[in-house]
Amino acid sequence: LWKLEAESMAVLVSTDSLNIQESDVFYLVSRWYEYDQVKRGSYISEILFNIRYHLMSKEQLVGPVYDWISAAKGLEDDTKLRLLIKINKFMKVPGLVALNNTNHVTGGKGSSKKLSRKLPGDDETLLQLIVHSVQHNNSARCADSKQLMKVLRESFPRANPTTKQCVVEYISENQLVDSNNITSLLQTYTVTKHQNILLLCVQYVMSSITRNIHQVMWEQLTAEVVKDMLAEINAGKQEFLIAESVMRWGDAHTSDPASVRSLLQMICYHNIPEF
Repeated sequence: LWKLEAESMAVLVSTDSLNIQESDVFYLVSRWYEYDQVKRGSYISEILFNIRYHLMSKEQLVGPVYDWISAAKGLEDDTKLRLLIKINKFMKVPGLVALNNTNHVTGGKGSSKKLSRKLPGDDETLLQLIVHSVQHNNSARCADSKQLMKVLRESFPRANPTTKQCVVEYISENQLVDSNNITSLLQTYTVTKHQNILLLCVQYVMSSITRNIHQVMWEQLTAEVVKDMLAEINAGKQEFLIAESVMRWGDAHTSDPASVRSLLQMICYHNIPEF
């Protein structure tokens, strides 16, 4: 079976008359792909999507299936993400708690109505996948930068502390703070007010302050966020970079002189040799 051509494997997986469990079909496909990843890489996505995941038990999905998809080499991140979202509909991720401030009702009169309001949409699904990835030490990314920002704005603020910490670890471990999203990440801090989100941005800027501080679009941030950010940055003899950042913000917010004065007071002028 490992030597079947891709077309034959696709037909086999789609056949309704197969007399084996769907978990065995997945095992067969995964081993078939591993036998020749290079040659079969362009076919594996379509074949995986033809597997009937709804016929598997939740234990099979959350274990072998989820872990294999997350770690599969050569499988595009977009394919992994869509597959994980697909199978997540048929499983309960272990170790997760409610994604809002109220508890799930697991029994009793009226419980089904309350549960139905908490079935995860795409954002909550991604949040669950991120948490599961961290808790199970999976290296595969579950969300790209744009999806992550949407999750942070819409689902993160009402998540429980454990979930929030997993998201922070996910961002850190995958080095998702970069020149393309640091401003957006700081904008989500306006909503989340989560100190560790701020500290991740500070850590990125401090890793190469001369280069990275210029990647922040200071003028797009609120005065409060700029103040919180600059309070954590220790520029030392490069304090002039802090002054430049404040002036950039001030030039864009001339209608708010009180905030400009407040930010100017944060500059350590004695660390600027030319001052």
